[in-house]
Amino acid sequence: MGTSLLEQDLTRSLHEVAQQLRVDSVRCTAAAASGHPTSSLSAADLMAVLLARHLRYDFTRPDAPGNDHLIFSKGHASSLYYAMLRAVGAIGDRELLTYRTIRSRLEGHPSPRLPWVDVATGSLGQGLPIGTGVAMAGKSLDKLPYRVWVLCGDSELAEGSIWEAADQAGACHLDNLKVIVDVNRLGQRGPTRQGWDTAAYAARFRAFGWHTQEIDGHDIEQIDRALRAAVGHPGAPSVILARTRKGRGVAAVEDREDTHGKLVPDPDGAIRELGGVRNIRVRVAPPAPVPPAQRVHPADRDAVQQGTGGPQTGRRGTGGQSPVTLVPVTEYPGTRETGGRAPVTLVPVTRYPGTPQTGAQSPVAQSPVALVPDTPASVMHIPGTRHSAAQAPAAQDPGTRGPARLRLVAGHPGDPAPVPWRPPAYRPGSMVSTRTGFGQALAALGDARADVVVLDGEVSDSTHTSFFAQAHPDRFFECYTAEQQMLAAAVGMQVRGWVPFAATFAAFLSRAYDFIRMAAISRASIRLVGSHSGVTVGQDGPSQMALEDIAALRAVHGSTVLCPCDANQAAWLTGVLADLPGVSYLRTGRGDTPVIYQPGERFEVGGSRVLRSSPDDEVTLVAAGITVHEALAAAELLAEDGITARVIDAYSVKPIDAATLRAAARETGRIVTVEDHWPEGGLGDAVLSALTADAGMLGSKQPLPVVRKLAVRAMPGSATPDEQVQLAGIDLASIATAAAELVGSDPA
Repeated sequence: MGTSLLEQDLTRSLHEVAQQLRVDSVRCTAAAASGHPTSSLSAADLMAVLLARHLRYDFTRPDAPGNDHLIFSKGHASSLYYAMLRAVGAIGDRELLTYRTIRSRLEGHPSPRLPWVDVATGSLGQGLPIGTGVAMAGKSLDKLPYRVWVLCGDSELAEGSIWEAADQAGACHLDNLKVIVDVNRLGQRGPTRQGWDTAAYAARFRAFGWHTQEIDGHDIEQIDRALRAAVGHPGAPSVILARTRKGRGVAAVEDREDTHGKLVPDPDGAIRELGGVRNIRVRVAPPAPVPPAQRVHPADRDAVQQGTGGPQTGRRGTGGQSPVTLVPVTEYPGTRETGGRAPVTLVPVTRYPGTPQTGAQSPVAQSPVALVPDTPASVMHIPGTRHSAAQAPAAQDPGTRGPARLRLVAGHPGDPAPVPWRPPAYRPGSMVSTRTGFGQALAALGDARADVVVLDGEVSDSTHTSFFAQAHPDRFFECYTAEQQMLAAAVGMQVRGWVPFAATFAAFLSRAYDFIRMAAISRASIRLVGSHSGVTVGQDGPSQMALEDIAALRAVHGSTVLCPCDANQAAWLTGVLADLPGVSYLRTGRGDTPVIYQPGERFEVGGSRVLRSSPDDEVTLVAAGITVHEALAAAELLAEDGITARVIDAYSVKPIDAATLRAAARETGRIVTVEDHWPEGGLGDAVLSALTADAGMLGSKQPLPVVRKLAVRAMPGSATPDEQVQLAGIDLASIATAAAELVGSDPA
């Protein structure tokens, strides 16, 4: 069957958009003298059709609740993404050419310094898992009709995290998730394992319940049909496997090895080969209208109902020419001429080869959107927390969006009214595990806050997130033993303004450490909870013991690390976590420990508790978690020998209470740190960092204290928890011996 003149014009116009994206990718990488232009050239046709025909997005309101989401999992193709932003008028030509330069928002891999970027990418295999999390939020939490588009490269299909995501998305029937794989055959050092064998990839996705299509990724009409079919396929996620050629359109690099991450040899010649510089403006379809009865924050409802569109079109472009407007596909039920879609009007595309670039910025770029987090109607302020949900601190970098860039959601109309946050109360002197305090507090927090969601790695009966699952099954997500996907889903859900807690055994968080690292780069706010930490796991042995978790989480930029010692403290800190920006970590234990704090006692991030002190203290014992109880018992032993010891519960390991530690150093001159952790990077090192960060704080005539670190130094085996603590040398007798030796050494 032949094609109509309208279809021919559309194909030509979309080809011109793709060529503009290619030219701009070459231009900005040449200006930066770095980048990955060949990876951008291969995907330009795919992104041109998506942008002009199928994406629904208001670039003037990146936080509009109905906007689609576009995640570049192949983040090294960032020059293509920035070329798309120029095509829609979100950034101007001058900013495009600041690519990869100091103080530019256009980093080598996209990051949320740009308001249109949800998450940082660049570590391959993460975009699809995170996109799966966004899609889970759309389907199960927001209940909004936005779509989640993910552009993947074929190299990253070797990552295990991709298939964790494929499994999760298939099991959840995420038909709002649309993945496009740029199968250009070439990785960094040569061909990928499967090359152009898209059938091999398709079989794998189908095994997880996906709808698959295999197409020529440079055939505009095939791309358009495939995208339309993906949008219309119900009940399953869709993947389009597009055969492309790396470096497409530039003969010197097209389908050639050893071109990854390298500039096009002759940029000016390549631009001429691609047809010259263009100034096409693409008008993107507005987001789908959202009925007010759906789960939308009241502050957003008016704007959503208005159906605001994308950037204004027809503005003056460079060289005094009016940019061309491409009208995208918009669905109008019952429109006969185009089978249910509005007729598309296209102005003939005009090329401007050699048109001088004025560097004029678009109004969108000149007037960045102000992004102020809203507070959901169901959120109750938690007294004693550092920040309330409405007053979360803004991100530090210019252009960043802060910890809650999208509105938080309220409950459905008619939902029960929220109840005040009241943490569970445990009687001092009773024996309760910190994981129990956390789990029961989390369930209570879910009563008070409709924005709290919980993810678990199939150990909810051990982490005690089961309390939340029983109370709030609609906001609990079982991720099974796929820790990478669990962390990625948490990042994706917080993109939509939800407040995720992700829990598993502390030891198994290490499997997902790269996702934690990238979450910090994304300026994501996620709450990690690791139970069964340290040697007190006991007979299960070292494979189940997290002995490096504090060091790993302390090393994450902007993180918070909390280590409660009793159930009341764990309960209160659970509520505190809900309002913390950035990556935060709560370390809980397996066994029951004595409750030493009163119910409802408040604990601040960056604080500590001095549990025992006197003017005559000769040594300070600094502990956290289970070692607090050992330190208190050791102080009693020391007192029997006439040695007075101060005991500090340093529950906030990062940020640590430096002022209290420095005061103890001045007043006692000797410090023993004790931790259920390897000696590297844990509590002891945090204390040393606080004491040495500014030695002048101790006074010019006051020497630094003598510090002895007690930690787990030998590889544990299987033994009872009490035996493990003794063998590790972090029990009360070992602490008392170390303190007595310091006092006997007379450091002064």
